[in-house]
Amino acid sequence: MSQEYGIGILLTSRNNYEFMEKFWIPKTIGVCDLDCKILNIDEDSNEVEKQRGRELCKKHNISYMDREEPGMHHNIDTAIRFFGESVKYIIWFQHDCWPLQKDFFVKFNKLVKEGHLENFGTIGFNSIAKNIFKKRHKNILEDFRSGKKPLGVLSRSNLEQAGGKDWYYCGIRGGRIKNPVNKKHFCGPSAIAVPVWYAIAVNTFLFKKEIDINRKFYFFKSWDDISFQFLSKNIYNIVLPDLYIEHRPDLKRKVGLPRLSVSGVKKNDKYHSISGHHGSEWIKQWGWNFDKPITFEKVRRRYRGTLLRKFYKYDYTKGPLKTFKL
Repeated sequence: MSQEYGIGILLTSRNNYEFMEKFWIPKTIGVCDLDCKILNIDEDSNEVEKQRGRELCKKHNISYMDREEPGMHHNIDTAIRFFGESVKYIIWFQHDCWPLQKDFFVKFNKLVKEGHLENFGTIGFNSIAKNIFKKRHKNILEDFRSGKKPLGVLSRSNLEQAGGKDWYYCGIRGGRIKNPVNKKHFCGPSAIAVPVWYAIAVNTFLFKKEIDINRKFYFFKSWDDISFQFLSKNIYNIVLPDLYIEHRPDLKRKVGLPRLSVSGVKKNDKYHSISGHHGSEWIKQWGWNFDKPITFEKVRRRYRGTLLRKFYKYDYTKGPLKTFKL
């Protein structure tokens, strides 16, 4: 890896190497300009799948590692130590998500190397997500390819949902989106509460300094917890609308995987997931019910003076909480 390259890529896998081989690898390694290390951490696949994973990773120059401690917080901590100090940002991808631009990593790495991103906690991207747009997905993808720069899914919005808005910032109305954001307002780097974690980048220095990794959110709610920890310490998370990713959970069915991980967990599918939704753990850590954001009201005084409080009931349809010039 080039000594100047400031990013690393992280995958976490559990009995899903067929999908990785058929989709993520050819749509990322086979397409993007890539000059950085990739680490795959296996989260307790069975032995047959582990061997398949080792062989697949070796074939495509991906480093393979069995997990040290379970869960995303520990996976990131492991990856930081693996990549070393030269890597300032780690980008984690779900297997059903990949960049849509050949120079995606080149552009992101330029921002990292020039120091523009050193004060942010997590960073999200502009997602053209099949699960959100459904039948409109194809047309939105065509708009992107024709240079129209559509605004897809920009952010999760759990706290903002307490004000009666949607669960995502999104620039396109329809389906699950009733309150789209204004494209003119979100045309550049913008503050968000939690990046939509189909793919998400994390600041390695601030992660080591600020994040408590001993939290029992193994997959679900893990990135929400990490992003909220940053907000509770007044560290902004942002979205970069000019960097595009695609999310295609519908393709999982082609290899026998549950289309949505949530559905698998509800069916107690421990083969593909190590965790449930951790509702009680969230209340224990944060004091409110994640699935009922209005319950933040009873603990809002605890978060006075923090960005967490500022995002509560924030009306994102009027524009970003803050914008940045990078």
